[in-house]
Amino acid sequence: VRLLNPDTRAQCTGTRIKPQWVLTAANCNPSMTEYFIVISRKDNGQQTNHTITQWINHKKYKNRKYWDNNIALVKVEPHIEATTDVVLPEAEDADYINETGTAFGWGASCGFCTWSETLKKVDNLTIYSQDDCKAIYGKGPTSRTICAGNPDHLEGICDGDNGSPLMINNVTVGIASWMRYPCASLPAVYTKISHYIKWISRTVRPTPV
Repeated sequence: VRLLNPDTRAQCTGTRIKPQWVLTAANCNPSMTEYFIVISRKDNGQQTNHTITQWINHKKYKNRKYWDNNIALVKVEPHIEATTDVVLPEAEDADYINETGTAFGWGASCGFCTWSETLKKVDNLTIYSQDDCKAIYGKGPTSRTICAGNPDHLEGICDGDNGSPLMINNVTVGIASWMRYPCASLPAVYTKISHYIKWISRTVRPTPV
């Protein structure tokens, strides 16, 4: 789904994980006051708009240089219809090193370019080891993040893709957190979803009546 602020034109991407819940990046809305509309597209291309009723950043999210614990859950109305449910990882210690991932988003194709009006897909993103990622970025990457990209072919995420899902073998394993310019010149850093499965489950669990 596409998260759009109609006033500032800020944009992020999210993933529907339940009919009324979207998983995205906390730095998409750090102030918790911006008004977003969620736009989803059904299989037939029809667009639907959804109002955000609740935005929950992870309690340990840090709005700093490297955006640690950069994950958020967004509650919407009306519910978002879908024919299939997203598959999330189960193991908290999942290791994806040297596997190949796919990212999706409505972001730009270059830094400071306009957003895409169609959902884009980027394949063949290599998952880097923590050591390799730290060699590039220093302190930023942690055990709670995944580095993925294809710098040799300049393929990866860009402006407007924050919150985009990273998938491996049809499992959504990451959330686009941050990258460096020029877009795709270095691997991007994703929040590692497996580390937050318990938090996600507790947050989206229905409240007892």
